[in-house]
Amino acid sequence: DALVSATCVFYVRCLLLTARRQKDWRHKKTSAFVDPQRAVMRMKGDVRLMKQFFLGIAERMPALSRIVEQEFSFLSALFECLMIGSGLSTTGDIRDFVFVLHKITRNFDVTRNLIGDLYVLVAPKDEHQVRGLVGSMKKDLLMTLPDNGSQGCAL
Repeated sequence: DALVSATCVFYVRCLLLTARRQKDWRHKKTSAFVDPQRAVMRMKGDVRLMKQFFLGIAERMPALSRIVEQEFSFLSALFECLMIGSGLSTTGDIRDFVFVLHKITRNFDVTRNLIGDLYVLVAPKDEHQVRGLVGSMKKDLLMTLPDNGSQGCAL
């Protein structure tokens, strides 16, 4: 189960490092990818392949399947945000996934920065707008946690 967690953490770390490099080096408001929609679809395929690999192993170790679902649910939520930001999802609302990610991170600043960094990757022109949106949701986000969000990131 440690390998499942490490795989997910590694993937998220690579995404966030790419976003940081993009923020540090950008002079124009351009995406980190030539074709953000294509990049998101490829990343989604990567995640699907990794999840299938671990679920294949879980057939012999049933307790592992619960961990695979839990760890990959975070990645799924991230990719829904990327799909919304890149314009691939017209039915999703970023506000719904802000709540999902906040329940996982359990920290308002981490949630706001995570969403903002995802937008840096696929829709940098909308980064400040989405950070403002998350900021406007702060009161509601803090109320969703039993301890009002005082815990750190659960990752």
